[in-house]
Amino acid sequence: MRRKTRVAPGWCYLVLLFGCAAAAHPVRGQTPEPLRLVTPEGHTGSVTSAGFSHDGRWVVTASKDRTARVWEVATGREVMLLRGHTKGVTAAAFSPDDQWVVTASLDDTARVWDVTKGRVIAVFAGHTAAVNAAAFSPDGHQVVTASNDGTARVWEPATGREVAAFRGHKGPVNSAAFSPDGRRVVTAGNDSTARVWDVATRGSAGGASAVIREHDPVNSAAFSPNGRWVATVSGKIAQVWNVAMRRQVAVFRRHAGLVTSVAFSPDGRRVVTTSYDSTARVWVAATGQQVIRSLRGHAHSVLSASFSPDGRKVVTASGDQTARVWEAATGGTLALLGGQYQPGDLCRPVARWAVGRDGQRGQDRPGVGQRGS
Repeated sequence: MRRKTRVAPGWCYLVLLFGCAAAAHPVRGQTPEPLRLVTPEGHTGSVTSAGFSHDGRWVVTASKDRTARVWEVATGREVMLLRGHTKGVTAAAFSPDDQWVVTASLDDTARVWDVTKGRVIAVFAGHTAAVNAAAFSPDGHQVVTASNDGTARVWEPATGREVAAFRGHKGPVNSAAFSPDGRRVVTAGNDSTARVWDVATRGSAGGASAVIREHDPVNSAAFSPNGRWVATVSGKIAQVWNVAMRRQVAVFRRHAGLVTSVAFSPDGRRVVTTSYDSTARVWVAATGQQVIRSLRGHAHSVLSASFSPDGRKVVTASGDQTARVWEAATGGTLALLGGQYQPGDLCRPVARWAVGRDGQRGQDRPGVGQRGS
């Protein structure tokens, strides 16, 4: 027998129904949608991105199933479901203090979620086409997004206000990320370029401060931790560039399929790449030498990867509807996020919180910033 739960207008709840989660629309002040039972088996569509929290305890994933989810690394358990986008979610990332998550979506928007309360606090609605990427600045005061409308934009997450727009790519912008000092943004475009922009100009200067030209569309670009290098992926190769000198530092060539993403390790000595060949690979950033055996285990294309804050782990996202956590030194699998669970986990709690009219939590939950009992 299923317990009946009544929700008063103006309240939003995520409650437990006999060990299963029921999700309501996470916007305070609106009448929520009817509660739906959610069987927490993980994502039901391709996992498009995965990234660690800054304390290393959590991973946030984005998926074409229109959700983002938060997982506990130590146990591999899903602890929070973020639902509200009307189309697939292309990216998700934590804020520097791990209190917020930003998501990007094919629905032309990005959203900022307060994961301590489980609600949306801002919607970025200025793009006119799918949003492919979103990331916080190092101080958490800004968010950068990249879109198929040919622009990258900078926003204030606390207000949802657009503060800059960078125009110059001739076609979709596939990724965007801040430099470690927050003063620059690097973008990757289908026009076969990666571009570096000065945030202070707010796009008014009209052009990028540096342009890296490739032979194929650039799928991803990222700054090194010292801000001197930029890594790019295009076609089946990845490259590291010295931005100031505008020269190639290293090239990585062993992937058998299109390379989809690139990220530096926290110390800047290594790079991880992902590919349609269903692998991720870890390389020496300065030489292009592969460090360990390929990270194999996904049954479909690997779409993104990033290092943990201590550099000891790598998390990957895949079209096989799962994310995996790997030991960076050996390539061993540490956790599978989604896809397979023990028999007793089929109907486990996803989260435990309630949000009222005042936006305050009604009770504690096992989730970000707090372990459950």
